[in-house]
Amino acid sequence: MDSFLSEFEEANSAELRWLREVYQFVEDTLCPVTGQNTGYSAGQLALAVVKRVQRAAGTESALLPLAYRLISVSELVTRQHTLCCSHLTWTTNEYREWIKEADGRPSNHKALPLAYLLLIGCLTDEGSIESGGTCGGTWKVMDGSGSVPCEVLNPSPEWRGQLMLFPSWNYIPQHASGQGQKAEGYLELSASPLPLVPSPTAFDPGGSPSNLMGVREAAKLLRLRERRGGVRLHVCGQVCTVGPLLDIGVNSFFCFCLREGDSSVPVLVTDPGCLCWQQCVHVAMFVCLSGLRLHRLRGWLGHRVLCTTPQSRLQLLEEPLATLLTCEEVLGTTGKIVSETQGQQEAAMDSQTEPGTQTITSLPQTLPTVKTKISKMISYKGVVSSVLSSEAGLYEIDGKVGLCLAYHPLQRGGHALRPGAEIELHDVHFLYRPSPHAPPTVLCVCLRSSVRVVAFSRLDTGVTSRPTRDSPAHRLLLERNLGISQYLWLCHCLSALRERLCPRWVREEHVGAVARRLLSCLVPPGQEGSGPRELYKEMLEEPHCCPLTEYCVGRPSCELLSVRDLRSWMERECWDSMSLHSLLPPSAPHLTRAELNPCLPGLSTSCLPTLCPDPRGFVENSTAGQQLLQGETSDSQTGSLWIRHRATEQVLVGVLQPSGRGPCLRLQDQTGAVDCVVVETGHAHSYCAAYNTAWLGCLVCVQHYTLVMERFLTTDFPAWTHLDQERYITHRHSRVYIQFCLDDVLVLSLSSAMAKLRGASERGKSREGEGQKGKSAPDSSADGPGGCGEGIGGSEGPGHARREGEVDDGERPGQSVDRSHMQAIEEPVLSSLTANGSRPGLGKRRAKQEEDWRENYFKKARKDDKGDDLEPKTHTEIQGSTGSGERDTHKPPLNDPGQLKVTASDPCVSVVFRVESKEGLAFRNVQVSGDDPGLSLSFGVSAALLGGVQGWRQDPQNCPLEQRETVEGEAWDDRVELQFVGHCVRWYPFLQLGTAYRIVAPHTEDPGVLRGSSAPMQGGSAPGGVRPQGAPSLLVQPRWRLHTLPLPQENQHLEQKVMSVSEVLYSSTAPSLVTFEGVVSHRITLLEEKGKTPCVQSELRKKGVDVEQTLNVRLTVQDLASLGQNMQVYIDLSQKPYTPGLVPGAVVLFHTFHRKVSQVNCVYCRSVSLSCVTVTALGQAQSGSEELSTPSPIMHLGEWALDRHVGLGRVRGHVVCVLYLQLRWVCSLCTSVFKQDACTRNYPPCTSTIAVFQAEAKAAIEDSTGEAQVWFSPQTVSGLLALSVTEWEGLQRLVRVRGPLRMYHRGRSVVSDVDAEDSLLQYLSYLCCSAAVCRSVTLTCQRQPRGQSSAAHWHEDAQLKGFTRGDREFMTRIPAPLLLQCTELREWESSL
Repeated sequence: MDSFLSEFEEANSAELRWLREVYQFVEDTLCPVTGQNTGYSAGQLALAVVKRVQRAAGTESALLPLAYRLISVSELVTRQHTLCCSHLTWTTNEYREWIKEADGRPSNHKALPLAYLLLIGCLTDEGSIESGGTCGGTWKVMDGSGSVPCEVLNPSPEWRGQLMLFPSWNYIPQHASGQGQKAEGYLELSASPLPLVPSPTAFDPGGSPSNLMGVREAAKLLRLRERRGGVRLHVCGQVCTVGPLLDIGVNSFFCFCLREGDSSVPVLVTDPGCLCWQQCVHVAMFVCLSGLRLHRLRGWLGHRVLCTTPQSRLQLLEEPLATLLTCEEVLGTTGKIVSETQGQQEAAMDSQTEPGTQTITSLPQTLPTVKTKISKMISYKGVVSSVLSSEAGLYEIDGKVGLCLAYHPLQRGGHALRPGAEIELHDVHFLYRPSPHAPPTVLCVCLRSSVRVVAFSRLDTGVTSRPTRDSPAHRLLLERNLGISQYLWLCHCLSALRERLCPRWVREEHVGAVARRLLSCLVPPGQEGSGPRELYKEMLEEPHCCPLTEYCVGRPSCELLSVRDLRSWMERECWDSMSLHSLLPPSAPHLTRAELNPCLPGLSTSCLPTLCPDPRGFVENSTAGQQLLQGETSDSQTGSLWIRHRATEQVLVGVLQPSGRGPCLRLQDQTGAVDCVVVETGHAHSYCAAYNTAWLGCLVCVQHYTLVMERFLTTDFPAWTHLDQERYITHRHSRVYIQFCLDDVLVLSLSSAMAKLRGASERGKSREGEGQKGKSAPDSSADGPGGCGEGIGGSEGPGHARREGEVDDGERPGQSVDRSHMQAIEEPVLSSLTANGSRPGLGKRRAKQEEDWRENYFKKARKDDKGDDLEPKTHTEIQGSTGSGERDTHKPPLNDPGQLKVTASDPCVSVVFRVESKEGLAFRNVQVSGDDPGLSLSFGVSAALLGGVQGWRQDPQNCPLEQRETVEGEAWDDRVELQFVGHCVRWYPFLQLGTAYRIVAPHTEDPGVLRGSSAPMQGGSAPGGVRPQGAPSLLVQPRWRLHTLPLPQENQHLEQKVMSVSEVLYSSTAPSLVTFEGVVSHRITLLEEKGKTPCVQSELRKKGVDVEQTLNVRLTVQDLASLGQNMQVYIDLSQKPYTPGLVPGAVVLFHTFHRKVSQVNCVYCRSVSLSCVTVTALGQAQSGSEELSTPSPIMHLGEWALDRHVGLGRVRGHVVCVLYLQLRWVCSLCTSVFKQDACTRNYPPCTSTIAVFQAEAKAAIEDSTGEAQVWFSPQTVSGLLALSVTEWEGLQRLVRVRGPLRMYHRGRSVVSDVDAEDSLLQYLSYLCCSAAVCRSVTLTCQRQPRGQSSAAHWHEDAQLKGFTRGDREFMTRIPAPLLLQCTELREWESSL
């Protein structure tokens, strides 16, 4: 050090201190790397460092840059945790100007802070030290303390291995990308490094300029057919394309092309020492290559390329050389015929240097008919504005252009592509609107494209995580050979899944597995849209062709929507798309204020199928928007609007969870939850309510569903003409939910119960197939799995078919579970009582231990039976929100001798029951110990026990029913009343009539916990209102679990018969409390009290439950088999959890409803406190909608008069005469007669100026088989009188001036009580008797019931009349005429 310091005799103390630090740094950090190899001592290297730093800083020889400090690579990586930059050659003013330019760019980032650090190291590549000087394609700065990756703007092969000073650089730290990895960063070398000492070897291009040949001559040589072994070419030309560095197997290579005029030659670089050229050569650069040989590619038949050798060298030129040789001159001077041995060696070299994999194959493609576009190849230069996803290779340029690097493997994970970096792209594909999840313009790079950073970012973009080279998006891209549209959609799905499922339900590392399942469901194999890939053709062949040349637009056509976005869009759309005119019946213009507002539903529904518009750009209900609608159906009677949109399909991904506070399930993700009305396929292949508890906890993809928006309105409109004025809407709110069928659900991750159910189903199918193949006798135990297969596991729906790579982990999606674990159903401890009393295959010692355990168990059970304490034990552990509580891990079967001793025992007891009846969910006075006094949300179930209490070592869950479970236990009644209170009401949606369940009490061996108490619960009651004598009551605990079990067909019966609507209407033996099923055809909200306006108040939350106060609805329920048989059902929905799904078209099971008869002998039903409503088929999406849309049958009047079961039909008949006609204007406020422009009411006086026109008529119709009296509503009177719109409006004006008019039939004419000389009366009398009115018409009519008496008593309603024929008189009974209400009138249709 003294000799080194002697060079600076005039240095002061501060400078000497700085010089000592330099010497110490060189000795500790630089000498271990290059000091001994170059022959320089530490003092010489330190002096070289000082001289180079002084020249770079531009200071005088006597001045030293004391503000700068030397830093090692290890210190930089470990201690520098923020972004920084260092510019040794800049002055303060230059740095300030640089900051102003950086801050002036449109970005939210600030300029990089300046750090006064000096960095010196050896510029090398990734494998230079470890592999003996070979290059891996990634540059690094290395010193004695370590190495750090770096990005270089214009690297040169001469820099490799030299000790250099880096005058300008940026350091970008990065977080560790995963567990077990350390945090590190990388350098951006913005200026060329400065060598400290001369290079020990001079650059040798490998040939003299006299042997160089041009590209045109080299192309001629490649076209020669004869083999030229041993020829080494030296080619000079301009670079036109540069491909990426590819790693395939153990081979690394890249390709670039040289051009001269119209000629080009490809160059294949496979030698490890030449791979660093990939960053050294750029488009439009002139280069000189030496030591090249001819090479024939197996993956590119009929073509040869120039290939590098270990002797190849690269020289960068500023301009092309003038003196070049021709092909003949090269062959004449350097060409020679090699020996056979050398030719074999070069042939062997060809097979070694060429990568072993040149083609990425995919399945044969069967492309559907989709819109495709052809991309264009362009060059582009811009600034990176944002990083959309570094792992997926998605960026944004200039704030408006997208950039996709997924098809271009970057070895450095997109280093230096930070916001603010200037990049240069060549031979990139220009794509226009390839996907809605990307900007309109997207530039996509392929294997022929080149990406070069021409200027590093000056912005402090923050510390980010280091991107992984094997991201889920890239893996799926290569595995499925996806097109650009599908890849962009996949990237959007990955981001959405992370946001909505991680970390609550899915671990970060397992998102890729869920995305793979989702992709395989929505984009089945064979529909990727691109054929087999041939790498060499994509990189070198002209014209260029690759998977990006032709791309599909908008595939797949579905949008992954979050629950939060779905709810917000639906709530907004709920009111934006509301049309009050469409919610009213056709007679709305003729209704008064008291009649109009009740008809305006206090609750209206709007249902949209899966194909709904994108919530980000919904087209409002306007004239322009209607052009985008594929079809629209409006039902003014029900107030429902059903719209089908030609737009993107919306897909929902979430976890099925019980509501816990309502009668339905919920689909939940981390953004929110939405209520679901679900059905599934039952045993008779028909729809039924969801009954399988194994669905709880499943991660599902809902692709086919219906959005339902229920609007609650309170209005006070004076008349029809004021509907466009919102000030008459006094209150409104909405409810949003979805409805779908579980058979259409795609399961992305199974719950433990569902995995076990499907495993049992698969084993049953496999056993059945083996039995048929071997023609063996069927196994008696096959009914268990077989029956299980008839449920969810055995369904043939698309959502239940097992797919390759299915995630079957009960805890987290993405974990693979061994197939043997899925098939391992824990064997119960208490086996069936056999002759030997022990299991076959177990040793005597184990059998003796098990026999002792069984004996002790039965002793304890008998002791508990004799005791007086029969109350169930109270468990303090509360089960989670999922159906299975804490997750059950798959354990080895207990009958495995090798696993029996290591299996942890978790004893439990269970009992199997079948639901006979169920109460509705409501607030009841049921007291539970530990709860606050007051009403509790609860329901009860009356069940039939199929056997006694059984003990298990492990939770059996939903394993097939065993024989011993159906054997009735000792001293055990076959009936029990189950009470579900508080958190236990989460089982309400799955408990269905006639279904068997296994209730499990975990962590106990006491069978008494499942034995009910004979004493009634406080405030409790059994379903049906009367508790069966001797039936015990059992309070279900929160920790207990319920599992659905399949039953044989002979055991599936109900003691209580489910009646039809016709049976309820006409059965003389119907009980007062009935259970029936029908389809909802109409729904309105009722007034709280007669004479008051509807009072639908806002949602109340009582104990966390959503209720609607004073909400009463009337449902018109239609018979499923007999069209036209309707019955009114009144339901009180106030002060109880709201029941969704009661929309027109829904098939509903009404359980325990009170059958009543009105004063006019009309049968209707009303709900009571025990009533239960269950949706068994969805509205407008299932069979119910088909029945509603079925045309009415054509009826003859004679047959219709005898068949009272037909309520709606079409009649073709002749109008005999008009029996009654009334025309008038009434006041909309008080319904008094309105004449001229004022109301005629005087006491008290009415000042209303709003009037409505009302018309009513009755006519006699006959069709030669019978006669009927038909009433006509106001909208059909004009059709009866055969008046045009103008004539009808003129008649209304005359009636308003004249006053009310009423006419009736007498004899053969129509008369009136007023002046017969009135001209208007004479006109109407003539019109009613004219041929224009008395004509043949087709009517759609609804029968008006006279009563519910049987056909045997019809003669009592007949009238005694006399007839005279000649001189004789006859007396006979004439039945009362058939009364009909006309809903539609059409002129005679002969085709009918």
